[in-house]
Amino acid sequence: MTIAEQNPENRVQVESALGRPARWSTALPAVLVGCVSLLLAAYGQWLLPAKLPEQYASALQSATTDYATLTGNGSSPINASWTDSAGELDVIYSRLVSLEHGQPQRYWQWAEFLAAHAVALRQRLADPATSLRDEIRASVQDQAEQFEGKSRKIFEQLSVGRSELRDAAFLHIAEEDYRLGIAQFGIPNAASMSKRLQELLKRDTTLPSGDPPSGASQATAASTGESELTGGLSATQLAAANLLWLNVQIEAAWRNSPSSSLQLDQSLLPTLSELQVRWLPDPPETPVQWFVLEKLLAAYRDGSVPDNSVAEQSFAQATSSADWQQQLAALELAALEANWQEVAFQLSSQKGRADQAVLAGLARTICRLACSPHARNNPDWCRQFDLGLVMAAQLAPHLPEFTELIWLCAQNQIAASMSTTLPTQIPEAIATGQSVWLKHSVFALAAAAEGKLDVAGTHLQLIRRAGGNMSIVARTALWRTQSLALPTEDEALQAGGSEELLRLEALLTAAAQQEPESGLNWFVLGTLQHRNQKKSEAISSLQKAQKLLGEVAAIKEMLEELGSGE
Repeated sequence: MTIAEQNPENRVQVESALGRPARWSTALPAVLVGCVSLLLAAYGQWLLPAKLPEQYASALQSATTDYATLTGNGSSPINASWTDSAGELDVIYSRLVSLEHGQPQRYWQWAEFLAAHAVALRQRLADPATSLRDEIRASVQDQAEQFEGKSRKIFEQLSVGRSELRDAAFLHIAEEDYRLGIAQFGIPNAASMSKRLQELLKRDTTLPSGDPPSGASQATAASTGESELTGGLSATQLAAANLLWLNVQIEAAWRNSPSSSLQLDQSLLPTLSELQVRWLPDPPETPVQWFVLEKLLAAYRDGSVPDNSVAEQSFAQATSSADWQQQLAALELAALEANWQEVAFQLSSQKGRADQAVLAGLARTICRLACSPHARNNPDWCRQFDLGLVMAAQLAPHLPEFTELIWLCAQNQIAASMSTTLPTQIPEAIATGQSVWLKHSVFALAAAAEGKLDVAGTHLQLIRRAGGNMSIVARTALWRTQSLALPTEDEALQAGGSEELLRLEALLTAAAQQEPESGLNWFVLGTLQHRNQKKSEAISSLQKAQKLLGEVAAIKEMLEELGSGE
C-alpha cells in the first residue's frame, strides 16, 4: 500500500486553471473548439480550394450572361453598368487563372474578352451618335486602354510559352500589329514579322518539305474534323496566317528603302505560285481579299492584272462585311479599276464608321498604284487618277506615301523625265482636274522647288480663294525635310538639300503669313528654320505652333534643343 493510499490527506490534488479540482468534463469545450478548428483547417486546406474553381466558373458564366445582356443591343449606350460588368468579369478571370494554376485556355479566354471589350468601347466612342460627358468619356477611354494593354501582355506571355496556344497567340499579336500599322504610318518591322510568320507556317504544316500546306490539305483537316494541325493552328487559323504573311511580305517589299515609301523591291514580292498554294480549296467560298491580292501582286509586278472576276455575291458580302480586311479588299478592287464612284459610294455607306485601317490602307494603295507598272501600262487609269488622289488626301493626308507622291507630281511639273516611277499622265490629270486646291498645291511646291517664289506665292493665294487650306503644302514640305535628313542620303543630295530647304522655308513663310491660324504651317516653318540653323526664328515659329496646336512632343523637343523650354 502506498503512502497516498494510507493517508488520503497527503494525495496531491490536480487543479484546474480556476483553482478547482480538474475533471475530464471540464476539458470538453476545449476539445470541441479544437475539433472545429481542425475541421475548418481541413476545409480551408483541401475542400475549399477544390470548390472555389467551380464557384468562380459558375460566377464567370453568370457574369458573362449579364454582360451579354447589357451589350447585346448594338445601339446600347455606354453606361456605368456596362463598364462595371466588364470590370467584374476581369476580376473573376484573374481569380480563376490563379485558382486553375494558369491554364493557357483560361488565359486565352481572358485576353480575348479584354480585347473584344476594348474594341467595343472604342467603336462606341467613335460613333458620332455617342454623347458622353467629358469625365465619363475619359473614364471609358481609360478602361479601353487598360484592357488593351492587359490583353496584349497576356497574348505576349502565351506566344513565348510552351503551350499549344503559342503559335495562335503570336498570330493574334501579328494580326493586331498589322492592323495598327496599316491604320497608322506603316509596319516598321515588316521584314522581321514576315520572317517569323514564315517560320510559323513551316512549323504548322503536315508537309514533310516544310512548305506551307496547299488548300487541299487544309480542306482535308477541316472536313475530317481535325481542329488542330501539327503546330497547334486550326485550318482557319492557318489560312489566316497564310494571308497575313502574304500581306506583310508585300509591306516589306514597299518598305525596303529608308529614304522612300514608294520604291518597290520586286524581288521581295511573293510569287504567284506562293499565293496559289495558300488559296483556300473552294473558290466560291474564298474571301474576296485573296482574289484582290492576286490582282495587286500583278499590278505591282508587271501591270498585267489578271481577269479573275469576283463573284457579285462575294463582292457584296465584302462591302457589307464587318471584317476590315474584306472592306479594304472591296475598295482596292474598285481603285484598281479606277471606279472612283464605287469607292465613294462604299465609303459613304459606312456613314463615318469605317475602320481607320480601311481608310489609311486604301489611301496607301492608291498612292502605290500611281507608282506601279499598272499605272505606266494604263494611260486611261492615269487620266482619271486625280479623283483617286483627292480621295487619298481626304482619307489619310498624313501618310508618307501621300506626301511623297505629291512631291513626285511637283517634280514632274518641272521636268517630265525627272521621275521614272510616275507616269506623266498623272500630273497632267491633276493640272486639268476639278480639285483647285490640289492642283495649286502641286503647282506651289513645283514653283518653290524651281526657285520661282513669286509664282509659288500666287498659287498659295489661289488655294485660299478656292476655300482650301495649305495643309498639303505644309505636310509635303515636312516630309521632304525629313527625307533629306536621313543618314542614307549621299553627300551630293545633302549638299543640294540646303538650297532646297531654303526655298521650302520661303514657301512656308508665305503660307504662314497667308494662313496664320494654322498651327501646322508654323510647325513646319519652325522645323525648316531649325534645319537652316536660324535659331531665333525657329523658336518664334515653334512657340506660335505650340499655342495653336497645344502640347506636341515634337515641338517641345525642338524647343528644348534650341534652348527654349517655353
